[in-house]
Formats: sequence, C-alpha cells, structure tokens
Amino acid sequence: MRKIIFAVSFLLTGLSYGQISIDTININQLGYDPVELGNNTSESLKKMTKEEKEWFTSTFIHRRGQFKIPEEPIVDPFDEK
Repeated sequence: MRKIIFAVSFLLTGLSYGQISIDTININQLGYDPVELGNNTSESLKKMTKEEKEWFTSTFIHRRGQFKIPEEPIVDPFDEK
C-alpha cells in the first residue's frame, strides 16, 4: 500500500512541475506580449553605449548568490526624461 501511495504522489508531483509553453500563456492575463517585450529589450540593449553598459553591469550584475542593497534609490544617469 505504501508503494502505491508513493508512486501516485510521485506521479502527481511530477506532472504539476511541467513546463508551460509560451503558446499556452494568455497574453490578456499577463497584460503584455512576452515575445514583444523580449524583442524590445534586446533592441534597447543593442543600442547602449559603452558607458551605459558599464553602469548597468556595476549596478545590477553581481556574483551568483550575492546582492547589494542600495543606499539610495537607483536612478538611471542616462535617462533623458
């Protein structure tokens, strides 16, 4: 009996962790198109200058498992608003 319960729980757990295809995501539920967002982000990253890339890297990229808590809010010095 224990083996049957273990097997059933193992199967149910494995099924619940399946990957979701991008085609099954309802764009209306998200509020945006993830493919379009990725394309827009890619285009804006390609247009960054060397100084912008250095600032981005020093601000957001850290060693795996580590993070920095900023003392002040992060403000983009290259934002032209």
